[in-house]
Amino acid sequence: MLIIGIFGNLGSGKTLSMVMFCELLRKIENSYIITNLESYKNADMHTKKFSLSMKFPPGKKIILAIDEIQAYLDSRKATSNQNVDFSNFLFQIRKMNIAYMIYTSQLERSVDLRLREITDIKIITRYAKPYVLWHITDSLNNPIKYKIIRVPEYLYSIYSTYERQIPKYIEKDEY
Repeated sequence: MLIIGIFGNLGSGKTLSMVMFCELLRKIENSYIITNLESYKNADMHTKKFSLSMKFPPGKKIILAIDEIQAYLDSRKATSNQNVDFSNFLFQIRKMNIAYMIYTSQLERSVDLRLREITDIKIITRYAKPYVLWHITDSLNNPIKYKIIRVPEYLYSIYSTYERQIPKYIEKDEY
């Protein structure tokens, strides 16, 4: 299980980077993509509601890609029912065959502390078409790598960068 957080300013290529990771992992591992980004055409499942009762296809590695995660796990609402329920979902995703979780947010500090503490890799993005720059660090902010990547042209047509992320609600499971 690998958790990747992607951070950056407005228009810095956060969602683009998340989609790029999903496409790469799908090719390498034949993965199943679940996302809240409804405009992402290559995703296998779109949802704005996450719960412990979600059913996933057996035998496939799953990529959970969540754009603008602070809409679900805002650090300023750590004790809200929504945050607690979503945190419970996150802490059990390993049991659901989810191999990768990739999320985006403008500010790292706006994401709930529980998720920040279990994030393995952090990426800060900068975007200058047709390139995206990644400053990659580990969970302790130790630099791992700087990477400049030419964005494949087809990525611009498989999602909308203008889609707003407003969760419908978080379903509370009966435990």
